[in-house]
Amino acid sequence: MAKGGGGEPIPLSRFGALVAQLESVETIQLWQRKCEDALQSLLVLGARRPVRRLASSAMGRIIEKGDAISVYSRASTLQGWLVDVKRAEPTACAGFAKPWTKPRMGQDFVRQDALLLLENALEGSGGGGGAAAYQEAFRIIMRGGVSDKSFIVRVAAARCLKAFANIGGPGLGMAEFDNSMFYCVKGLEDSVSSVRDSFAEALGAILALSVNPDAQVKKGGKKQTASAKKLEDGVQKHLIVPFVKANGANVKKLRIGLALSWVFFLQMIHMKYGTPDSELQNYAIQVMEILQGNDYPDPHALACVLYVLRVGVADQMTEPTQRELLVFLGRKLESSNYTAPMRVAALRILSYLLRSLGEVPAEFKDVLDNTVVAALSHSSAHVRVEAALTLRALAEVDPTCVGGLVSYGVTTLHALGETVSFDKGKNLNVELDSLHGQATVLAALVAISPKLLLGYPASTAMLCYSYTVKCGGYPYFTVQSALRQDECRPELEDQVFDVLLLWAGPFTGNPESYLRHIQDWASELRVLSVAIEALTAFIRSFVYPIITTADGGILLNPVLAYLGGALSLISSLKSKPVPDVKSALDLFATRTLMAYQSLSNPVVYKSEHQQMLQLCSSPFSDPSGWEESSCLKFLLDKRDASLGPWIPGRDSFEDELRAFDGGVDGFLPCVWDDEISNFPQPESVRKMLVNQTLLCYGSIFACQENTVKIGLLSNLDQCLKSGKKYPWFTCLVTNTCVAILSGLKEFLTLRGAQSLPIDILSMIQSIFKLLQAILGETEISTAQRRAACEGLGLLARVGNDIFTARMARSLLGELITATDLSYTASVAFSLGCIHRSAGGMALSTLVTPTVSSLSSLSKSLNSNLQLWSLHALLLTIEAAGLSYVSQVQGTLFLAMEILLLEENGYVDLRQGIGHLINAIVAVLGPELAPGSTFFSRCKSVIVEISSSNEMATLLESVRFAQQLVLFAPQAVPVHAHVQGLIPTLYSRQPSLRYLAVSTLRHLIERDPVLATSITRNTGEVLSSSGHNPPDSTPENDVYYGEDEDNMISSSKQEQFNRAASISSQFPQRNKHLRYRTRVFAAECVSHVPIAVGAEPAHFDLLLARSAIAKGTHLSNDWLVLKLQELVSLSYQISTGQFEGMQPIGVKLLCLIMDKFAMAVDPEFPGHILLEQFQAQLVSAVRTAINTASDPLLLEAGLELATRVMTSSIIGGDRVALNRLFSLISCPLSDIEGLFYPSFADWVVCKIKVRLLTAHAAVKCYTYQFLRMKENAPDEYQQLAPSLVNSSTLLGKYWIGVLKDYVSISFGLHSKINYKPFLDGIQSLLVSSKVQKYLDEVWTLILQATALDAAPMEFDMNKSDGLLELTFISGHCMVKLDRTEFEFLWGLSILALFRARQSLKNSSLKIILNFRQDKNFGGFIVQGLDDQKPCDQVLPVFLSLTAEVFFSNNFLSVGICQELLQALTYADCSSAPIIRLFTQVIRLCPDSFFEVEAFVSSAFELFSQYLGMILQCRDGSSQKYSSNTLISELSIASEMMASRMKGECKIALVLPFMEPNSLSHLAGSVEADDDTERAESDGEHMHPKVVLGASVSLVAYFCTECAKRISLLENKISDSYKLLAKILLFCLGEATVFAKLVHEIGNLSENGSSNDVLLWGSFRQCVQVIQGSLHSTNIQVHMLGLHVLRSYAQKELTEGSETKTDSFMMLLTELLGDVFLVMQTTLKECSNKESVSVIDECLKLLFLFHTLAQSKKYQQDATTLLLEALLMVFYLSSDTVSQELAEVNTISKKLFSHFIHIPSVAIQLKDIMLSAPPERRQQLQDMVRASVSQGQITVPVNMSARSEQNVQNSNIKQNVQDINKTPGLSAESTPEGSECCATQGKDEKEIPQENISDADITAGAMEGGTCGKELEEPSDLQYTSTEQQANHEFPGSSQEDNVKLERHPTVDCKKPLAHIEVADELLQVHEDTDQASEDLKGVSTEIHRIEVDVHDGNITSKDDSTRNSSNLSDIIEDESKGSDIALRVDGKFVKDESKKELSG
Repeated sequence: MAKGGGGEPIPLSRFGALVAQLESVETIQLWQRKCEDALQSLLVLGARRPVRRLASSAMGRIIEKGDAISVYSRASTLQGWLVDVKRAEPTACAGFAKPWTKPRMGQDFVRQDALLLLENALEGSGGGGGAAAYQEAFRIIMRGGVSDKSFIVRVAAARCLKAFANIGGPGLGMAEFDNSMFYCVKGLEDSVSSVRDSFAEALGAILALSVNPDAQVKKGGKKQTASAKKLEDGVQKHLIVPFVKANGANVKKLRIGLALSWVFFLQMIHMKYGTPDSELQNYAIQVMEILQGNDYPDPHALACVLYVLRVGVADQMTEPTQRELLVFLGRKLESSNYTAPMRVAALRILSYLLRSLGEVPAEFKDVLDNTVVAALSHSSAHVRVEAALTLRALAEVDPTCVGGLVSYGVTTLHALGETVSFDKGKNLNVELDSLHGQATVLAALVAISPKLLLGYPASTAMLCYSYTVKCGGYPYFTVQSALRQDECRPELEDQVFDVLLLWAGPFTGNPESYLRHIQDWASELRVLSVAIEALTAFIRSFVYPIITTADGGILLNPVLAYLGGALSLISSLKSKPVPDVKSALDLFATRTLMAYQSLSNPVVYKSEHQQMLQLCSSPFSDPSGWEESSCLKFLLDKRDASLGPWIPGRDSFEDELRAFDGGVDGFLPCVWDDEISNFPQPESVRKMLVNQTLLCYGSIFACQENTVKIGLLSNLDQCLKSGKKYPWFTCLVTNTCVAILSGLKEFLTLRGAQSLPIDILSMIQSIFKLLQAILGETEISTAQRRAACEGLGLLARVGNDIFTARMARSLLGELITATDLSYTASVAFSLGCIHRSAGGMALSTLVTPTVSSLSSLSKSLNSNLQLWSLHALLLTIEAAGLSYVSQVQGTLFLAMEILLLEENGYVDLRQGIGHLINAIVAVLGPELAPGSTFFSRCKSVIVEISSSNEMATLLESVRFAQQLVLFAPQAVPVHAHVQGLIPTLYSRQPSLRYLAVSTLRHLIERDPVLATSITRNTGEVLSSSGHNPPDSTPENDVYYGEDEDNMISSSKQEQFNRAASISSQFPQRNKHLRYRTRVFAAECVSHVPIAVGAEPAHFDLLLARSAIAKGTHLSNDWLVLKLQELVSLSYQISTGQFEGMQPIGVKLLCLIMDKFAMAVDPEFPGHILLEQFQAQLVSAVRTAINTASDPLLLEAGLELATRVMTSSIIGGDRVALNRLFSLISCPLSDIEGLFYPSFADWVVCKIKVRLLTAHAAVKCYTYQFLRMKENAPDEYQQLAPSLVNSSTLLGKYWIGVLKDYVSISFGLHSKINYKPFLDGIQSLLVSSKVQKYLDEVWTLILQATALDAAPMEFDMNKSDGLLELTFISGHCMVKLDRTEFEFLWGLSILALFRARQSLKNSSLKIILNFRQDKNFGGFIVQGLDDQKPCDQVLPVFLSLTAEVFFSNNFLSVGICQELLQALTYADCSSAPIIRLFTQVIRLCPDSFFEVEAFVSSAFELFSQYLGMILQCRDGSSQKYSSNTLISELSIASEMMASRMKGECKIALVLPFMEPNSLSHLAGSVEADDDTERAESDGEHMHPKVVLGASVSLVAYFCTECAKRISLLENKISDSYKLLAKILLFCLGEATVFAKLVHEIGNLSENGSSNDVLLWGSFRQCVQVIQGSLHSTNIQVHMLGLHVLRSYAQKELTEGSETKTDSFMMLLTELLGDVFLVMQTTLKECSNKESVSVIDECLKLLFLFHTLAQSKKYQQDATTLLLEALLMVFYLSSDTVSQELAEVNTISKKLFSHFIHIPSVAIQLKDIMLSAPPERRQQLQDMVRASVSQGQITVPVNMSARSEQNVQNSNIKQNVQDINKTPGLSAESTPEGSECCATQGKDEKEIPQENISDADITAGAMEGGTCGKELEEPSDLQYTSTEQQANHEFPGSSQEDNVKLERHPTVDCKKPLAHIEVADELLQVHEDTDQASEDLKGVSTEIHRIEVDVHDGNITSKDDSTRNSSNLSDIIEDESKGSDIALRVDGKFVKDESKKELSG
């Protein structure tokens, strides 16, 4: 809150609202005067700083919007109030500032504001005032400002000096310049970092002005001319000399300050004063001269020089200048007077320049050998290492040089190893240095293998390994790097135990005996240190990955033994007073401890813990001999970095410089590490030793028992208490913190949620509290305080909730009682750490008191306490989460109150407030609505803190926008975020840019359309403001949008104007794009086709235009509209001058073709859009395909050529096609000799595979057109001869590739002795790389190899006509010998089996995944919409089963049978398999059909695909119609029938016994009757012809089966069962055919010639059934009658759904035959079978009568049935035969029921009246006989309603009786179904599942005696009409039956006809039950035959001794499965039945 003149508090937001609202006011003249007076009064009264700033801004806006004349009077009034002068010159400001800058004025902020006013006045004047005023201002700054006791005043003074330099130094001479620079150098030693940074900037700015006299301002505000002097020695005097002479405690601060001054100086002279970047290299030499006087580099001085060279020189140069600098520095290395440090700096910058450029200039390669390579033999090890790193960078940029460098290194290393000798004196050191340099560069080159896109030969790495092992002196040096790389690791795995033996010598055995033989222990220890370093690399590469597996101990145990030996050596040497070995021993101990640390888990070396504790306890047992650890840099939480001492700065590079300590004897850069530190030798050996010692101490502490932990903690506590008075106490405190922190973190890693005991927790707590108390008493570092506080926070994680709460309450109490401010700050931060560790839930009750206490402390006047308290409050907010919501308002008031304090100018404090606000945003989230108070206050605070333009506060501003995007997206409009973030993208601060980009990314993820808007806005800002604006930005750098009062907003135009004004300070830089920028841009463009997503309008011009016209999308930026620009850009990239970018362009063209392959051109119908870019595509291919091209470019070119040639882009251009084919054919001649010595072995393999794939794709695509014959395009027809020319060579290569692929897949590539086509696949690495490419293309290559292939013996001199008939192309392509043919055949067979998931074997790695995008043009299998993986190998079999291979005896019956069996199990599409099957059947020799196994396989495949096609014909999506496929199968079956021998023909029917097979075959004629007329004649076989062939096939099988059944004597054999099944099936099919032929004949057009075929088929079906009825075998009789009766029952079941009389017409044709059968049987009735035949005939006639009731001939049907009954009755009367007596009884029962049907009674009356007397008498006699039989009669006049009532009254009992009877079904007839359904509502849903139709009818319609008779059901009741419909008879519709089951359609209340039908059937069943009791066996067995043919799941019952049961075992062998045929071991019948079947 703001207070003005002691009045009421004024909300800060009101002033902000006033400022913002003034923008929208049109005219304010009426209130302008009053507003100005009010604001002026506010300023005069002395409001707080934020209020003053906002009031001043409001004053300016009022005058701007209102009357401008007011500015003069208002300015005059204010100036008079200041100094009582009339003119607004800097003198006034200086005079006003002078008294307020004196120290006696008291408050620091007053002096700070005075200097700030002076700075603004200087900047505003621009150097145009009077000289006296400027001189006075300069005196004020120098006398009081630069030496003020307050650091904020000193910072302000330094900024004033910088302002003087920016305006040209008016009124200042050389003396003033020199004096100011002297003070600036002195200020670089200030204790405050911000002061040092400010003076560094001021020094750079003044020095830049002093060396540019043209920019200096003389009196009068004009630029200096000749009178101005240049400070000639300014750089030497103020930058170089102070750096060289720096010493003392502040040496590092001074050096860093001077380095920053250097950078700012170079930036100013280049960016402000226009010095060409080419002149910067002269300053680079001056910078390097700082290192001139030292032969051994000072690491810190070297780091500062490297920083200046990189940031000040290299980063400011354009790419051409960087190339010049690269060559310039390279040539400087040739100078002999360059010291080692200078060479190190030059080499490091060379590495940086190479990576920055991304390529190696040719000029640099010329000087490479004499400079960098020569440096490998330098006497300084540091120079040699840096030279190796430079060559490593060179190899990363230009991998082509790796091979040469490695070869040179290996050769040199080998030569030096052979010639080195110890008797060479001084030359020995030279050779050893060279040996070390070569080994180092080899290690560096091997190390970068994973980073190289194309790698390099693994043999090279192995060669390095073998030579370095043989060398003496450094045998382990390269081993450790080679072991870690992918290129050689697989080869080394076989030698891993040999590698382990390298360490066996020095580290095993007795250490005393080993040391006894050593003379130079220091040298030996250094060698052993290298050995341990190599062992560490071995651990990381081989041991660490498997340490947790079962095999981990195999390698771990010897490693632990070696490390134990190293520990023993260390202990032994420490116990001996050995002189001059301490440094070497420290190095050895450090390496050993690092090796232990690499094992990660300290438990694995538990046996060495005691010995290691003795070593690692030394920093506490003897503290005086140890340095202070530096581990706190990475142990402390990075989130608390703002507290210090390592505060993040501009970027990580600068932060690393500030934190750099350096050590002269520190580790040199490790050339095989992935990341190399920016500055070499960061720490000394002693520093690294104490670090590793303490880290190991912590790790071991975490694993110890509790008693051991207590002992160790007691030692630490005692050491701390006793060491307070010693000078090394500070080091002890740091080391203690490191040890405990590392131990606690290790404990959390190992034990997870396990807690420590209370006593241990209490001891650690007491130690940390002791440290806090000590830290409060003494001047101690911030890092130590942070460590103690974070340690207490970790205790909250390792302790339980009770301990944590108790500790937090204790600290809360100490906050109240503590008096020391430092201790209070530590306790506050500890509380925050505890909350962060424990979480908000665990300490929810303590959130309120904690917030209250921390908020109170945050109001302290002590800046340090304020900062730490605010950060602790931040941690509490983040941990508390939603439980903090109630405290938000108080925290916001706290932030506002702190901001209103005059002391709030501290940047760290403002940053802390920003942290708080951003945390509050995350807590509030959705509550931050645009009009909410919380949002307004949060925004006000953020805008206020960002007004200081400091980097830390600007970061918080951008982070605030990010938090709003993530947690409160509703608070600010998206466009407002974009407008505020776009200018930030051009900041020179990397961290600020990154944060802005990440925020924009979040916005784009929410709304992808924003990407376009952001791009446009970026372009506008870029065009308006230029490149790279500096860091300084005005207060409103981030725009947060509108709220309820438009508070503190900033318009878009102001943003641009501001950016333009800022950029005007510096000239725009050269817009030359760097190579890396170009590559990045090209990569971005290459992602565009994928990044746009899958929206179809992006790739279809018609859709894009339609979307634009409709306006349905927010953005109309469709990619297809930019296609021309995209192709043009891609072409430019692919053919440009930058070779490294060309592959990107070519791959982008491939991607464009993939995305726009099917995009049509609406302007030219029939063409595609890409045809217009044919010239660019062909040109790109021509540029790329060259054996001299880069492998990446060649591969991309081959892929592009393949895509162009296998697409319609060619568009009939024969010349272009020939040109492309010529391009891909040229490399074929060099393919065997293709070799890339600088790349990995798999690169050559990949290029070979890609080239052969291109040819394979072109061949397969061409053959697609060649199959079209006359319709093939001319350009592809003429390509066939070209394919012939290269076919021999290609065939050889293709087969070689396929053999290599098989070898790799089976794992045989490294285990067999054969020369592979793809060299190098013996290597595991190469084979794994190559297999990925072969997996994609091997099937394509296989197809291409087989197309038009021929045996080697094929005669090429045959006539052209014969060749045209033999081959698709008319030419013979690849010639195969038998071995090659068998290989291709076996591979294809394997692929068929491999495609089935159930047959996959993990040991076999053949991939057969179909991916359309990986196959060029989709030419694998044509004609199928959905291709399956197996379809890819079917064309291969089509080619390999061509006639030429049959005629040359390449195909035996065995492999053909193997093919048919494989196709049976393969998961392939039907069309290609049927085509292949037909081809094999057509072309194979007749002898094949004499082999039963071949015939069986053919039948099985035929059956499977016939059923598959018929089942899916209705829903098929294939282009091939089912009729076509059925036609082909019919042809195949006809060919098989004509070529098979007699004994095999009978089995051909078995495939047709698949359910619904022949029925659907016939039905297809009707379904496609209209379709067939549209098809061209001769294209497909006519369906009706197919029907006739099928009927003939059925007739043939019926005849054959009946004949063979008659010949069989054994009626229970398997052959008899099989024949009976076949006959039953064929008779059923004949019935269905007859019905369908009749229906088709009625529907077809009259007069068609096809009718003759149809009715001929009908007559043939009738004859088939008649043949069964006239057979001499009674079993055949039974089968025929059973089929007719079953279909009659089915017709009755369908009821009204039957629309035609087709079955009745068939039955009418057969009635005479039925009567003849009954008459003949009655005359010869002598057994049970005869009785069954007569019974079946009568029931059939009874069913015929029932079906005829709804027809017009019902009277005739009644007469016919009466005649049959009379005939049976009289022919069976008056006889003593028991069989005839049974028949007579059956007839009387049937007649008795028949005459009681109401409608029959009326018809019977008419018949008797019209009958002759004799016939009437016979009928009367029969009536009397039936009545005397004792039947219960129903009155003739009984009404239909009465009958229905009787039926309904008995239905429940009847149904229950039916359910009790096994095998009965309740859902057979519609009547029964409906009745049961309706009654079920009242009878609790009586189950209806297993009740047959006939039985439902009997149960529902029977009278009073039905229940008794149903107790013993007849044979008819075992036959379920439902089962017949679903299983027996293929002609029925399965869907109709399902519908019938679920939805009964017959109403029980329907009168007359249906009730009569039901009653008639009821009486038929009941009358026949008693008479047919002995005949159940016959009917039951027939039913079993019928069901088993299609179901196969019913097991036959035991056979009886009667002849009628001979059929009972027919299905015995079918009970285990559902297969159609009886198959044992692939055969259709059992072996014992073969003879009977064939007989």
